[in-house]
Amino acid sequence: MSGGVKVFFGGRYCGDCVKFSKTFPQKDDEKKKVPVLVVFGWGARSLTPYMKPLLSLSKTKCVLVANTVFPDSPVLCSSDVYGLKARLLLRELKKCGVEKTDVVACSEGAIITAFAATLEPGIFRNIVFVNPAGFGEPRNPFEFVFAYVKELFSGVLDAIKQGVFWKKTARVGNGTVRRFITHPLRSLREASSIAQTDVRFLLPILKEKGIRVSFLLAENDSLFPPKKIRAGISENLFVEMRENKGRHANFITEETDTVIEMLSVLENRRV
Repeated sequence: MSGGVKVFFGGRYCGDCVKFSKTFPQKDDEKKKVPVLVVFGWGARSLTPYMKPLLSLSKTKCVLVANTVFPDSPVLCSSDVYGLKARLLLRELKKCGVEKTDVVACSEGAIITAFAATLEPGIFRNIVFVNPAGFGEPRNPFEFVFAYVKELFSGVLDAIKQGVFWKKTARVGNGTVRRFITHPLRSLREASSIAQTDVRFLLPILKEKGIRVSFLLAENDSLFPPKKIRAGISENLFVEMRENKGRHANFITEETDTVIEMLSVLENRRV
């Protein structure tokens, strides 16, 4: 783990972890014995739009980064789509020598993390699900795609009004739009998987295994509205559930003070 953060990031992944020692410096090894794994959601293709939260986390934590765009895997032809993705993630954690980790799981990354944690609970300690997929009622794929388009355009309008479109939203939206254009059929299939997957039944297992869980939701998230997530989860299955201002992609462009605080709460919480 010394010498910097190891990053395995989909798309062009070829089997080995890549070090970004200058980007993610380790200042205090005692504080970083348990790393924080950040699992981003659908459409993440480059680290560039995600630098702000990653750098913020790396001030106090050793950070591992994974996206969910695994290369040329047979997941779309399998009913066990997220089981396979979870096993791929676990394989890479073991390659990196990770014995224990906390997780910040965003969007579709929450589904993969939930499955991975039930398959290998000994590796996982605390999980913060950020604007997570899979924790509300399954949705019609076409309704979900419509909500996705609505969320994208609403985010663009908000960014233009705030004068931060080119600084924040353009880079994030570019990766998403390019993915739809270059792989339309695959994108629709993946959207269908996200919309129809329900992992709420895994929460009791995570609690039984001693994994502490919290939720951070965006109050204006059109994809995974906080009201629907709250309605479907028993309060005894998580430590806390907070709401931040903003939309679904808010975590990508903002500081991570709230996430760091929530991880601290989990760390100090007795199972």
